[in-house]
Amino acid sequence: MLDGGKKFLSVGGIEQAAHGSMRATITLSFILLIFVAKSKEVEGMTTCSDCQHHVVMGGADVVNYHGLEAGAEVPELGSHEHAVSYQNYTYYFLNHSNAQAFLSSPDKYVPAVGGFCAWGVAREGKNGNPSKDAQAGWPWAPHHMGPPCGPHDGWAIIDGRLWCTIDRGTMTLFQKLGSQGMQDAETRWRNWFGGATVGPINTGCFVGNSNLFCLAFGAHFINRTDQAAVPLPTLYESAPLEALPDMPLVLPGEEAKSRHNSLLQKEPIL
Repeated sequence: MLDGGKKFLSVGGIEQAAHGSMRATITLSFILLIFVAKSKEVEGMTTCSDCQHHVVMGGADVVNYHGLEAGAEVPELGSHEHAVSYQNYTYYFLNHSNAQAFLSSPDKYVPAVGGFCAWGVAREGKNGNPSKDAQAGWPWAPHHMGPPCGPHDGWAIIDGRLWCTIDRGTMTLFQKLGSQGMQDAETRWRNWFGGATVGPINTGCFVGNSNLFCLAFGAHFINRTDQAAVPLPTLYESAPLEALPDMPLVLPGEEAKSRHNSLLQKEPIL
């Protein structure tokens, strides 16, 4: 938290005291430039500007994907009028029929590796990643989630399961890995969370305004529970995913897990 009016920035184990000095500003700017250089260019992608706050895959209907032609772009998201709660997470659907299909067999439709970018889980970063093809320099870890998903065009149904990546091109790369890519992603997920059907689900890291935030600072998501799938009241409505606030400085150690919420004393944004 705060220490005598100081905030601390920790990158690679190095802490900098920030008093609004030029040095701190330059340091933070330099780090953000590194993250920007490593991130994909958002311009030209199908951003998820209509993604919803606190809703799985931004409100995309996870049942609807199974009836779409491979590679098709998802034209619209689900609605709070057809909202379902499952394992402590909220799902939106386009219609009553899809909501009922999910209620009848939710595990069939929950996205693989939590709806985070499958390529990112399989290849980006060394934390928990046993693959010889893991790429160093990425921050993904149980306490630093992403990687972002592109619900409109970064999806594919593979062996009956919904997978997501940040965009269509990245999904093509992931599919070229074949079964090895899926195995690597699921192995890393199990190393992180202990099983394929536990751990967080993506409700806030999407291509668009949350992309760089999740890359630079990570996001906190609750774990799944054993709660059954139940329909939510039609009055339930999430808030649109608004522009993110000023990025806070990252605290080291355990404090990083609740970094911006404890610092800024605001409601969680993800």
